[in-house]
Amino acid sequence: MQSPHIVANRILRQLSADELKSIQPWLVPMQLEPNTVLHEQGAEIDHIYFPLSGMISLLAVMQSGDAIETGIVGAEGVLGGTPPSTDISPGRRQSK
Repeated sequence: MQSPHIVANRILRQLSADELKSIQPWLVPMQLEPNTVLHEQGAEIDHIYFPLSGMISLLAVMQSGDAIETGIVGAEGVLGGTPPSTDISPGRRQSK
């Protein structure tokens, strides 16, 4: 049986009951404050996020420390999955 919070994320909603059951123990609902940094640029990625509402900004941080938004992830996506060749964040990710 699906938890009500899970169906808010489109990727999780697409999983079969068996697939969802297999990852359920690792799914933990979180309430994030605005501007919470989830992954720092160049840092190792240790959590994957499936947003249920709001959005997560994908930021490129320049040498000056200024950041520009290069993309967003909402309830249709996932944050933290990277190509198999690396587990390093290519940019800062923070909640909005």
